[in-house]
Amino acid sequence: MRRYFDVNVFVYYLIADKKFGEIAKRWLKESEEVLTAQITVFELYVILQELTNAEESNLVKNIIGAMEALAVEFIPIDDWSKVIDVMKRYGLDFEDSIHVYSAISANVDEIISNDDELKKKVNARF
Repeated sequence: MRRYFDVNVFVYYLIADKKFGEIAKRWLKESEEVLTAQITVFELYVILQELTNAEESNLVKNIIGAMEALAVEFIPIDDWSKVIDVMKRYGLDFEDSIHVYSAISANVDEIISNDDELKKKVNARF
């Protein structure tokens, strides 16, 4: 099954979150294809830098290493105007619209996210 993963799933997995870490791990391990937007690596860096205060180059290496180990496929944004269309259509903020556009453009079977807005507006699961 082709699944698109929002950044929060990777955060839970990488920090071994006590509440959601095992759920995230199960989603990632049970997926035939793990897809996400190219921007996710940067988002992970920003979020994990705040949460862990890790040294910058080590943090980047760990993020990239995890993405490679999970065989994550990154989806490019080919048409930014379509991101704006997604914002208007679903009433999402810019960041969430990037993820939803990426998922739509990759023709995924489902979006995996713990974002309440994505669960409500685009039927994301977690």
